[in-house]
Amino acid sequence: AATFLATSAVGNGADHSLWIKNGIGGGLGSDFDFSPAGTFEIDAAGVGGLDGTVLSQSAGFGATGFVVDFEYDLSAAGFTPTFKSENGSAPGPDIAYTYLTGGTLTGIGALDGLVLTVEAKPLDGTAAVQYGSAPLTTEGPNNKNQNRGLAHWFSISNVNNGCTTTYCGGDGIADAISNLLGRQGDINLDIALDPNQNIPGVPIPAALPLLMSALGFFGFMGWRRKKALS
Repeated sequence: AATFLATSAVGNGADHSLWIKNGIGGGLGSDFDFSPAGTFEIDAAGVGGLDGTVLSQSAGFGATGFVVDFEYDLSAAGFTPTFKSENGSAPGPDIAYTYLTGGTLTGIGALDGLVLTVEAKPLDGTAAVQYGSAPLTTEGPNNKNQNRGLAHWFSISNVNNGCTTTYCGGDGIADAISNLLGRQGDINLDIALDPNQNIPGVPIPAALPLLMSALGFFGFMGWRRKKALS
């Protein structure tokens, strides 16, 4: 599997890692950023997930947001992926697809105790999770910029409001949270290969074997010289 570090895609429109339509309520907005970077892992069969912590961009809420746990599986869908173009975006040569098969957003900070279950939206070809690089002339799969990116829509299919913080106990907040059911959201990310991973199948630089051979040769000659002198 390939592992990528996921951060908010910056470009046209509002910048965010995760967006929930109309926000949570009570001044807590709709935009959240991975902090630190999240992790997107995917294998050749399109099976993987997105994990990490997103924090609200709204001031005054401290470290409030969600722990993201999304699952993907290309074989679980039953329809053909279609590129979802926004802001004139277009797929690059390495575009790939998978499908959101489920997942949760678990509240932290002021949202502690709130658990949102998510599912793919809309249920047609453009529900596919799209990821890869961009053409040199326009935005790519994240619909924001020309970086390697990832984007998809989701819908909130269940709301488990066990939040008992002072924020959730405020007037109208509980009602606002219950109205999240059916609300749509989206993911817009830059994804960069994790430099700490060793990805099977990725060719090492052509000069590296020559360098290693040379180092081995000189090491062997040094050993022979020491042996001859002893």
